[in-house]
Amino acid sequence: MRDLLEKTISQVKKQGAEGDLVFQSSKNLKLSAFGNELSEYKVSGTQILGLRLIKDQKIGIAFTESLDQDSLDLLVKRAIENASASSTNEFETISSEMGEVVDNELIADGVDVDTKVAKVVGLFNEFKKKDSRVESLPYNGYGENENFNLFLSTSGRIIQRTDQFMQVWAMPLLKEGNKKSTFYDNLIAKEFKELQWQDLVNKTTDLAASFLQSTHLKTGRYQVEFTTDSLNDFFQMFSGIFSGKSVVNKVNAWQKLVGQKVFHDDLTLVDDTHLKDAFSHYQCDGEGFKHLPMTLIENGILKTFLHNSATAKELGVKNTFHAVRGPGSALGVGRTNFILKAQKTHAFNNSYIEIVQMDGLFSGSNAVTGDFSCGVKGFLHQNGEKIPFADATLSGNFFEMMKNLSVLDASLSADSGRSLFVPRMIFHDLSIAGL
Repeated sequence: MRDLLEKTISQVKKQGAEGDLVFQSSKNLKLSAFGNELSEYKVSGTQILGLRLIKDQKIGIAFTESLDQDSLDLLVKRAIENASASSTNEFETISSEMGEVVDNELIADGVDVDTKVAKVVGLFNEFKKKDSRVESLPYNGYGENENFNLFLSTSGRIIQRTDQFMQVWAMPLLKEGNKKSTFYDNLIAKEFKELQWQDLVNKTTDLAASFLQSTHLKTGRYQVEFTTDSLNDFFQMFSGIFSGKSVVNKVNAWQKLVGQKVFHDDLTLVDDTHLKDAFSHYQCDGEGFKHLPMTLIENGILKTFLHNSATAKELGVKNTFHAVRGPGSALGVGRTNFILKAQKTHAFNNSYIEIVQMDGLFSGSNAVTGDFSCGVKGFLHQNGEKIPFADATLSGNFFEMMKNLSVLDASLSADSGRSLFVPRMIFHDLSIAGL
């Protein structure tokens, strides 16, 4: 296959153009059960090849799922045609990086599929053992993905990456009298043996059981603690605030705030793909440049945005080597692993809200202004008691929230995907609508 792609790169050169190819393929397995019976056994695979071509400062993108010679010839032809029909772009170029990088995070599994099927089929019984009130598992399953990526450019840059992940998820439905309650969670790992199935059973069942006894909060303003997964949802929802691409497009509320305070001054935000405890590590970005650790916010002060070569050139700043591009997409910008480091900690003895689930954040938020509104459930910690609540609505502004907080513990906790690492924090004066 690599020979075919190298021939395609040669064709691009013969057209007097520069370009890069992104090839992605994956093998996927998905299992799920209904009661004690296997309800889904799905094996699938995908492959796609994308070409980004630049000729006379015009960009053409084309992609194909077929790798026969006729399809590859047509791929180059379409990219040339798309480039000729596009506007001039003086900022986007093909990287001049050369050399080969092998980026392998694939681990031999060694577990047969029958073992995996048995684990999924037996999941409902494990929940029933934990709590007889578990009526069903309306949402459950196991999945695994093995991915292969190959990047080639006309300058001679070749990057080969392989990785994998395995995931199990469950949402038990508990019933007691006329009351019903659910709680969803998932686990992710590089190897099957690393998946802690019983931890998933214990956590989801215990939380669903707690919410069978949930009360309603009084409407008011509260001190709030979020799970790391909830905080990761916020960072994903408002990821554009860290992007040089959104600055170029003039949809970034921070675009004039470099050198000014945007987070609490106890916090420093670093993007570091090489962090040992992270789930994934990427040696190179989507243009073939080597990834380097980058401090975005230092002691609350915005230092830089994440950039690819084009956004950096257009804004007259340094490239941070955070380009991303899929086979059929334009050049973008993306984070790797975010580490939020704390400079100081503070004592906190007041009552507070612990939020363990948010619903509707992505539909109820404005990515540009930072405003958000979503349903939440969790616990009220007050006078030594831990009181479950549900059916409440949290609202606020993410940008202001990240300034108005106290760090309680500087040690870092990771989200379930191990791409966000944060200290324990209490956010002050957030609005919750209850009764």
